[in-house]
Amino acid sequence: MSATGIVTPPGWIIQSEYDIGKAKQTVPRLLSGVNRPTAIDAGSDIIAQGAMFAAYSCEAGP
Repeated sequence: MSATGIVTPPGWIIQSEYDIGKAKQTVPRLLSGVNRPTAIDAGSDIIAQGAMFAAYSCEAGP
């Protein structure tokens, strides 16, 4: 992403174990702040699924 000029704030770069439940526990940190990301780039389908579950359960509104 940096090659296209997109700058990711350091606090938005997180890692999770390869596990849906672990991703679901980790992602709310991103979504609980005032300046939330508008997209999440997950490294695998498993992590993406956990991120989606977390987003739905956080009820992150506009």
